[in-house]
Amino acid sequence: MASLNPAVLASLTAVLETLIAISLLLGLARRPMYLVGFVYSLGIWATAERFGRSSTGGATDRGTAISYAVVFALFFLIDDLAGRSPLALDSLIEQRVPAWGRVARPPREPA
Repeated sequence: MASLNPAVLASLTAVLETLIAISLLLGLARRPMYLVGFVYSLGIWATAERFGRSSTGGATDRGTAISYAVVFALFFLIDDLAGRSPLALDSLIEQRVPAWGRVARPPREPA
């Protein structure tokens, strides 16, 4: 895709990174964006960073994208432990539209 039309790839990348940033900064649809960020970071690590391989022998740099993937995975896993944030847009939207809770956080298992 990059060789066919690099401008489209660059534009899609910019839009996706902007959506992830807005979601993280404003607390909007956080859990789905944690998954998107995880998959996107793994994609960058697998393609652009070549799974952390370096062209010079003896290099030990694994790349930054794998670190971002781990952080997104941890955000996804600890989101329930942190509880609801009153400053996140998800909480405000859920007060007016209760169905938004299915997007913002996973369903709770009955205890």
